[in-house]
Amino acid sequence: MPDTSSLFSDYVALDAQYGNSSRGLPAQVDPRPIRTVICFKVMDVSVAIPLEEIVELIEVPHCTRLPKVKAWVQGVANVRGKLVPVIDLANFLGGRILTPPSQQRVVLLNINGFCVGLKVDAVVGMRHFTIDTYDVDATSDLESIRPYVVGAFKDGKQAWLVLRPGAVARDEQFMNVAL
Repeated sequence: MPDTSSLFSDYVALDAQYGNSSRGLPAQVDPRPIRTVICFKVMDVSVAIPLEEIVELIEVPHCTRLPKVKAWVQGVANVRGKLVPVIDLANFLGGRILTPPSQQRVVLLNINGFCVGLKVDAVVGMRHFTIDTYDVDATSDLESIRPYVVGAFKDGKQAWLVLRPGAVARDEQFMNVAL
């Protein structure tokens, strides 16, 4: 039978030699919550929408104009067999899209079970922000977007305004598309 005191002292010696130089387990690191957003530009304003609120990003589809609707309603598009209204977000906000058609995209959103497409200047991409970079008091110089913004994520000097599609959908002006 082996001497247990000798085995234990060998273990203590190994722990002393190698234990101090080892890294802790990942679970021991204090994780910071991360928020994933899709960033895009509209009228040269940097905007973000939380990833879970976006259904899909697509190129601008062919839209069929609708009679007697406001100018910011681009029309309806057939997206994989579903008729989706496409809204020119810049026009809705009182401006115009500033980029060429090849850069423009449509952000498909599911708002209360209803699919809507927002046409934007350009999609910048997916970003991951830590919660400590969020500023709830951030606003925009663009007055017309302020009611739909709930804060901003800051990346150095760049601020990405967080747009809430639900806030847009609750706006009577957005829901009243008829002339």
